Amino acid sequence: MAEGNAKELKRDLEFAVTQNAVAHSGGSATARTMAGMETWIASNKSNNTGGTTPTISSGTPTTAPTDGTQRAVTESMLTAVVKSAWDAGGEPSMVSVGSFIKQGMSNFAGVATQYRDNNQKGAGVIIGAMDIYVNFGVLRA
Repeated sequence: MAEGNAKELKRDLEFAVTQNAVAHSGGSATARTMAGMETWIASNKSNNTGGTTPTISSGTPTTAPTDGTQRAVTESMLTAVVKSAWDAGGEPSMVSVGSFIKQGMSNFAGVATQYRDNNQKGAGVIIGAMDIYVNFGVLRA
């Protein structure tokens, strides 16, 4: 497979995984589709007003969740969801969020106190984003 084709396949797969859509078995005129990651998450999450949880029947998502009203993320929201997963026996290691939430997480208080020494000549580095969060283990964002 040519490198360009591999990148295109990677993008297509990433797009499919990140969609909020249920799986379809396909038919004579339509292709099969897989359920996106969000449709599998029925617990250990934080919905806002108007948000719904997906319906899972016989181990398969049959309805997609709906987003609630968009709100600013807080560190207490993140720790509550991580605690919920931990208490249910999970070991969270990754946070997968869109750009709106990622920007909010980058505003957590601890991020503002991070710095990187620059003993070399040249430009310094300002850390303005949260990429690793340590709580119930290490979470990568």
